[in-house]
Amino acid sequence: MGDVLIPQLTDFTLTGEYSCSRMFGFCSSPSWTTLNSEDYIRRMMSDKPEFIKNNDYIDNLYKKIKEDKNPRETVRILHMSDLHVDLMYEAGTNKHCNEPLCCRAVNGPAPTPADAAGLFGDYECDLPPQTLESMFHFVRDMDDKPDLVIWTGDNVAHDVWNQTTHKNTESTILITEYIKSHWPEMPVFVSPGNHEFYPVNVEGFDENDQPVLNLLAQHWKDWIDEESLELFKKYGYFHLKLRDLSEEFSNVRVITLNTQASNDLNWNLLSSLNDPGNQLKWLEEQLREIESTDEIAIIIGHIPPDVALTEWSIRYKALVERFQHVIRFQGFGHVHQEEFNVVRGAFDFKPISSYHQAGSLTTFTGKNPSFRIMDFDKETMLPLRMHTYFLNITKANSEGAIQWEHAYEFSEAYGLDDLSPSALSALPDKFFEDPQLAVKYLKARAGQGGSDSQGVNSCDEGCLFELKCNINSVNKMLYKDCMGQPRYDVIRDLMNGEFNEYVFDPWVEGPTPK
Repeated sequence: MGDVLIPQLTDFTLTGEYSCSRMFGFCSSPSWTTLNSEDYIRRMMSDKPEFIKNNDYIDNLYKKIKEDKNPRETVRILHMSDLHVDLMYEAGTNKHCNEPLCCRAVNGPAPTPADAAGLFGDYECDLPPQTLESMFHFVRDMDDKPDLVIWTGDNVAHDVWNQTTHKNTESTILITEYIKSHWPEMPVFVSPGNHEFYPVNVEGFDENDQPVLNLLAQHWKDWIDEESLELFKKYGYFHLKLRDLSEEFSNVRVITLNTQASNDLNWNLLSSLNDPGNQLKWLEEQLREIESTDEIAIIIGHIPPDVALTEWSIRYKALVERFQHVIRFQGFGHVHQEEFNVVRGAFDFKPISSYHQAGSLTTFTGKNPSFRIMDFDKETMLPLRMHTYFLNITKANSEGAIQWEHAYEFSEAYGLDDLSPSALSALPDKFFEDPQLAVKYLKARAGQGGSDSQGVNSCDEGCLFELKCNINSVNKMLYKDCMGQPRYDVIRDLMNGEFNEYVFDPWVEGPTPK
């Protein structure tokens, strides 16, 4: 990683021009101007249409759906994320090695049966190909199959010390082949994850130097039209019409974000003073066009805003509020567990939208593989039901057979009337009323009985409060505020990686770097 970080520091961050005037404030020229996120929010809200100023547009759509006594037509969407397939997984090898990822021939045979990698996977390792392919078989053979697929990245195993650009692409090629052979009729909408890039997490936004994106484009070109493919190859973001279903969906656009622009471990952002790749500028343009043509949008990406760089997240959230009537669903991954965040108005704090994170298909670490199938209202393209399916790895290894199961449906499991922002915002209060409901949520979040959920039998006041902060915080600083933690704590932040917030934020505007 030094070959990335050191040039970023020496060529820009630690140069005399930048460090003297920007970091230390000793020099008056050249000057860098801090871009205040509050100014951005005010600009976004300045032309907010009258009919959404009450910040209840999505809630009202859900009310109309509930009042309709006729059966609602639905569209089924499968969301899978963080597959992390390990092409070198080998059952019976040592799962307790001295490397971050084990269960490979290089780790040697297991010294005891308890140390042996399972036939179908292990909680301390990534997912073997045969187990991943079984999921594709399971979905293919469903009576009520999904109509389309959202695939939000991270396809590569966690052996980050043993990777190359071309090697990383092998996992994506395999998954793409699985999709095309088992689900040939399903439209697929994709986004890259941070592990697709080499070195891991690192991507610059130089449109002429995108080796990973160009390799991915070769294998995803059947799913992306020519114009969007060219944009993807340059920046990793693009939009598509919700195609291949029927003309009824011609007013729905799926917007794919490249969340490398918000990745706090993407060291190439050191020289991106603001809005890497001009992605938020592009997103605003897309949403304004969608608004003007009376269309609606689904947004997908890998890293959810609540764990992304704060300055990026603040601006993204402002776009969500301004175009709350346009955006009907936002789906992410990355955190390897099912979560959601409630988005609130900047000034009245009313719930207006939500972010939804799917669980991971990898078992790394402590998780049972899982994916979601969601039923969307055909007219409004709002999610009505979210079904989670999972594989109990312990049971599969013990019985020598794979059996994917339906785990639960979200609204039913937590006693919600619907998936509206208001209903979701009330869930933390339901947890305080019934802590066992919180335990249920924690177990589901930790992988449906995976090793991460063992011992999760209670949720005290501190646990309940943390859940409330987690659900209601749409960026890292809001979470710290909620938890009563200092926004910047050098010792703590150095230990947990949050120190990057000091380096990457705030956004600035100034002379073009040499």
